[in-house]
Amino acid sequence: MATSSASQPSLVRSMLADLDIEPGQRVLDVGTGTGWTTALLAARAGARNVVGVELDPQVPTRLARV
Repeated sequence: MATSSASQPSLVRSMLADLDIEPGQRVLDVGTGTGWTTALLAARAGARNVVGVELDPQVPTRLARV
């Protein structure tokens, strides 16, 4: 049973456009899954301003083996 998935790129684009993150703003991304959206947020806000938290401890382990 999958507990994580990557969102459709067009949906992520729309969500990030609505969020309107600017450089220097701080962001908490809960349920990072693949980390793709977290990486996009970091590119916009700056890597030091984004914290990603994955709730399922098995997700990072499974992703590391892919």
